Amino acid sequence: MEFSKDISIAKDKWIKWIEFDAESINSKDIGYLIEPTIKFWKQLEIECLAECCGIDAFSFWAENIQKANKKANISNLENLINQIIEKVAAIKEDVVVSSQLNQLINRKVFLELLEHIKKNIKSSAIPDLQS
Repeated sequence: MEFSKDISIAKDKWIKWIEFDAESINSKDIGYLIEPTIKFWKQLEIECLAECCGIDAFSFWAENIQKANKKANISNLENLINQIIEKVAAIKEDVVVSSQLNQLINRKVFLELLEHIKKNIKSSAIPDLQS
């Protein structure tokens, strides 16, 4: 079985990982962009710890995004995610890095992930978000 770095977003749904040579790329640190939403990201960190597994420590399934939104209780989270999307889209480097997420990631992959998060923040797919 071949190992995949694709990001799971639902049963049998993935965001395709784009490979890059970490040794030869110029990356842009986006930690300052993520900082206002860090409580939300911490609530998504349920598979492991970011310090250990990077982006694989997080669950991006709709129900977990909704639970994280509720637990983080950031009143303007949707607006903050929109701001991150706009600023990341304007970055010229192909790869972004976040120490909070412990990850180097292709900018297009991260944008697709942010769009997925935005779409699922307030989805009504789960009527009751009890923990």
